[in-house]
Amino acid sequence: MFCLRCGSNRLRRSRTRGLKEKTLKLLGYRAFRCREENCDWRGMLKIRDTWENRLSFNPKLRVTLSIILWLLFFILSLVSYYLK
Repeated sequence: MFCLRCGSNRLRRSRTRGLKEKTLKLLGYRAFRCREENCDWRGMLKIRDTWENRLSFNPKLRVTLSIILWLLFFILSLVSYYLK
């Protein structure tokens, strides 16, 4: 992987910040920071692992997604019931 600003390959992983980056992390992106002195680039880059691998190795993520999907289904069913 290379820095999008300076083209250097001296990148390091960075912590995610905010809801947008955490959502992108679920979609297979990771936060990186350039190690070059004058660059200071920080951004999200796509990594090569697959969604299925992520779910199989991360039970917390699987439970969290299940709860979110259940709540979404529940809310949509309530909305459809009251709109009749």
